[in-house]
Amino acid sequence: MSEKFAVEINNDNGEVDVILGHGKHILRGYRRDNVKMVGGWYFSNIALNTEFLSSIIDKHSIKRLNFIGTSKSCSGAIVLTKELIRKFPKVTFNLFLFSAYTTVDREVYIRRNIEDRAPGSLVSFWESEQYTPKAIRRCEARGLVNKDNVFVYMFYPEKSKYGESQLAKRVVGSNIMHIGMPVWLHNTLYPLWKKVEGNMTIEIYESEFREMHPTDFDFYTKLQNYECYRFDLYSCVENIDRFVKHLEAFKADLAAEQRESTLIE
Repeated sequence: MSEKFAVEINNDNGEVDVILGHGKHILRGYRRDNVKMVGGWYFSNIALNTEFLSSIIDKHSIKRLNFIGTSKSCSGAIVLTKELIRKFPKVTFNLFLFSAYTTVDREVYIRRNIEDRAPGSLVSFWESEQYTPKAIRRCEARGLVNKDNVFVYMFYPEKSKYGESQLAKRVVGSNIMHIGMPVWLHNTLYPLWKKVEGNMTIEIYESEFREMHPTDFDFYTKLQNYECYRFDLYSCVENIDRFVKHLEAFKADLAAEQRESTLIE
């Protein structure tokens, strides 16, 4: 049990962040009250995970629960929110989904011509006994559209050819916000958490590094050094509307700067 869950709640202010890792916990040193979990797609132990999070909500009188997921663990946020909203209709659920696969339905990937770009873990899931109509329904993000106490924020790389933009934009509703980042890199979470290195590398998971595309490096370096606003995971979770307002202003300024540079050349 202790390996699966890590609880760091000190303030009891009615709010907690649930950080969904893959094979291990992520975001070491996270300062806000949080619960860390592991599970990847989170298809196994759904009842156990739901029971555990229910106990946290009850014990700490949680009124606002923020899921933070990246890639396949975003499915965990979707599955667990669907389970919890039935038990806690007065709790607000915010889902911060970074490069989410908003469905595991293979037919969707085929229709959108992105089946050959699906990650290996999803392909393996398609070929497993776990891939059932029930699993597809559980992981479908559209099942959370227009829920009064659920708000979904989808970050995705606009330049990627792996379908993240299509998968995000297929989910539309009054409680859904799409947040495009003008980058190639699939992982849109870690540049809000870890510093981009001068050698153009970024930590994409705990202790796993990757060299960035030059345009990604330029964008994230300027984003992290922006003097007018602090773009990081804390500012995102604490006030997403303000974060997006400043992000759009930053992107507009950067685009204008790039146009001016092109004219000069």
